[in-house]
Amino acid sequence: MFLPLGDHPNPKRTQWVTRLLLVGNVVVHLFFGMPLSKERVTVDDYERDAHVREAVVQIHKETGTNMPVSMWLEQYTLTRYHVFTYHWGFKPGAPSLLTLLVCMFLHGGFVHLFGNMLYLWIYGDNVEERLGPLRYLFFYLATGAAGTAGFALFHPDSMTPLVGASGAISGVLGMYLIWFPKNLIRVVVFLIWLPYFFLIRAYWVIGMYFVFDNLLPYLADRTGSVAVEAHIAGFGAGALVAVAAKLFLGWRSAPEPNVPPGPQPRHWHPRAGHHRHAAGANYPGAPATGYHDPGMDFRRAIRDHRMEDAAHAFASLLRAGGLAPESIDVYRLGRWLADSGHVSDARAVLAYHLKHYPNGAEAEAAESTLRALEE
Repeated sequence: MFLPLGDHPNPKRTQWVTRLLLVGNVVVHLFFGMPLSKERVTVDDYERDAHVREAVVQIHKETGTNMPVSMWLEQYTLTRYHVFTYHWGFKPGAPSLLTLLVCMFLHGGFVHLFGNMLYLWIYGDNVEERLGPLRYLFFYLATGAAGTAGFALFHPDSMTPLVGASGAISGVLGMYLIWFPKNLIRVVVFLIWLPYFFLIRAYWVIGMYFVFDNLLPYLADRTGSVAVEAHIAGFGAGALVAVAAKLFLGWRSAPEPNVPPGPQPRHWHPRAGHHRHAAGANYPGAPATGYHDPGMDFRRAIRDHRMEDAAHAFASLLRAGGLAPESIDVYRLGRWLADSGHVSDARAVLAYHLKHYPNGAEAEAAESTLRALEE
């Protein structure tokens, strides 16, 4: 269908847990997956190594062939990595907590690794910023475990090892869908080998991925070697976490962001049924759209320290239903209003900040300032 390339907006600060998870998965594949995949299991290995023999016997059994193991090994390319994943992947028929964790860092090959890491790179940083690093790591692992448990629920006696970070990353996608549904996803579509680039809302991109890549294959029973049950369970677990945070902790979904500055790909608008240039593209030579971006005015006024103009631009921004570009700019305006004696306006701006950026870097300072104004 299409390949996602990135999203907008992104956190301003580096989200280290996402990067460490990326590095960890890649390092495991470089040190274990690649070298072990080059070592073929021979009949001699099978006969003298009980560790290898256990894996070979089970894999041979699952192929459903009546061919003797020795002959099968001569014809079937079985590698040391198959043996490694048999022992360290999660097997529903012989579950363990250790393999439940380790299997999230093993992958079936480079394509499997690349797809998972691309999705983690695109969607993980926003979710990490919203949760914070420790909670993000906990829920990443927890939704991954939930995805694995979902697969085991449907295949309780299976001895086929389950590997991959797909359950955990599906959990990240579920949280992203609830918290950042209107973020813009850059995607590329290849038509007759020619690339076309679009900006599409996250709820369309993630929704189509969930339906066409997971739900429909599961309903059609054409899953092949892909454990779509783990994807569906992980996705559901992540969405459930995000919904619970909205209901019980008051965490709101991020408002609709402004279109990023610079030359833009076409903006896909599904309800209109056609493609159009993204409104608000303020770059040299941009086509006239008749669209005035109050968000840009607000950002420029803050940058130039024209705080009265920033206050007027912010009011226009709210009336237009847009989103202030950065949480720190909203806090700066609220702080300036408080210091200038505009108490009621300061309260309104700071309350807006706390509502829309509950986990931003300035949330604590905004809450402290608002509390001081109310005393």
